[in-house]
Amino acid sequence: MQTIETFEKNTLSIIITWLREDGSAKDLTGATVEAFAKVQGAAIALSAEVLDGPAGEVRASAPADTLPSGFYAFQVRATKDGVTRTYESNIAVKLSLAA
Repeated sequence: MQTIETFEKNTLSIIITWLREDGSAKDLTGATVEAFAKVQGAAIALSAEVLDGPAGEVRASAPADTLPSGFYAFQVRATKDGVTRTYESNIAVKLSLAA
């Protein structure tokens, strides 16, 4: 599992390409997607959207200062035709040196 790195003052934008086991893109046209980050306590909901359904591309995003510095569990869920799949990774949010 890869760790995504960013800074707390950065706008967060993560693009994920959903692939099948054979390496082909999973068509997410019409899918519902949601994204969350969690360091401790309650999960923080992030914005999520299907960017390119046939290519399996999803973007999770959040404004600057949404995630304070820390190491977060990160999940994106896609639901299509009653089937839900979850992508998981980590986000390392580093302290910004200037306000």
